Amino acid sequence: MDYLVSLSKNLQSVLMALLLLLLIYYLINIGNKYVHINKRCIITKKHIMTFCFIVLGVIILFNFVKGKSVLKEVVLLIVYSAIISYILNPIVTYLERKGIKRSISILLIYLVIAVVVILIIMTIIPEISREFEKLIDLIPNYSNKMYDIFNNNYLKYAKRMENLPKGFDGINKIFSENLNKLELQLLKYLRNTTNSMINIITKSFKLIIVPIISFYFLQDKEYFKKKLYMLIPKKHRKDTLRLCREIDSVLTRFIKGQIITSIIVGFLTMVGLLIIRIDYAVIIGLVVALFEIIPYFGPVVGAVLTVIFGLLDSPSKAIWGLLILMIVQQLENSVIAPKIVGESVGLHPVIVMVVVILGGSYFGVLGMILAVPVSAIVKILFSFVVDKVSEQ
Repeated sequence: MDYLVSLSKNLQSVLMALLLLLLIYYLINIGNKYVHINKRCIITKKHIMTFCFIVLGVIILFNFVKGKSVLKEVVLLIVYSAIISYILNPIVTYLERKGIKRSISILLIYLVIAVVVILIIMTIIPEISREFEKLIDLIPNYSNKMYDIFNNNYLKYAKRMENLPKGFDGINKIFSENLNKLELQLLKYLRNTTNSMINIITKSFKLIIVPIISFYFLQDKEYFKKKLYMLIPKKHRKDTLRLCREIDSVLTRFIKGQIITSIIVGFLTMVGLLIIRIDYAVIIGLVVALFEIIPYFGPVVGAVLTVIFGLLDSPSKAIWGLLILMIVQQLENSVIAPKIVGESVGLHPVIVMVVVILGGSYFGVLGMILAVPVSAIVKILFSFVVDKVSEQ
């Protein structure tokens, strides 16, 4: 049954695309009647077939990404590996120019990353665990306080409800029913959160293979480049290479811009939290910088950690910390990200925010990470097509 529903949706998408094509074709033919014969837009069967294949490919790709399959997981692992290889390649190339063999360079980078991760696990994780233990110990006290506040207010409410006229009895019933619904929703949310955490831990084991694939991508870069080059038809190779260079330039600028933004946002967070003396301000700053790989996401994670660590000391510190993170978020949104990331890829700040939201809505965390560079690539491709049409 699910298969039939999916097939029906796919057919609807194809039909909508065909209707759109017919509408465009019809409007162009009408327009051609009022244009000189030398300036008319001629649509051939080849153009129509190309458009149909592109639309069909986009629909298949969209359903592939949204669906669940072993093939999808394998493809995603390859995509992750390719992204990591692309990011590490400049460092590997730099070390290779210094006389270090490519394979040794890759292993050295992996070793540095492994040492950093181990140091984080050995120093930061135990401290965070201890703080979480303190927080867990304090939860009963907070729960009792919240229960007392709620209970006292509910008793006051109940006494007032008793004095209401008989026609208002329904209000009491509605209040009680909504309380039960709220309790059920909270339990459901906690259960879903637990399941999500287990799912994340399970999937993380699959990513062990990513460094291995990345190693071979980096080691045999020229081999893969040659194979991809041979797949391109000869008459399109020049244009394809030009496009690849432009895309590479934009992606390089994006990565540099994102690293600079991460450092600035992490540093501002750390300084702000040190001023109000939040525990582990340096750690929170590092975490914010790390999560800033997703545009605008770092301060959100930092706000959660700030509230947790702030509550261990006093509620006022949590509030002040949250205020600082909000200021950092506003600075990032209005000054830092638009100036550095937006300009680096040639996208307006509003477009950057919109594509990040859309990427997260449709493709999750990966969509949020790739939204900006993919949008920049689409812009390059669109400009290329417009230039080609203008030349013709």
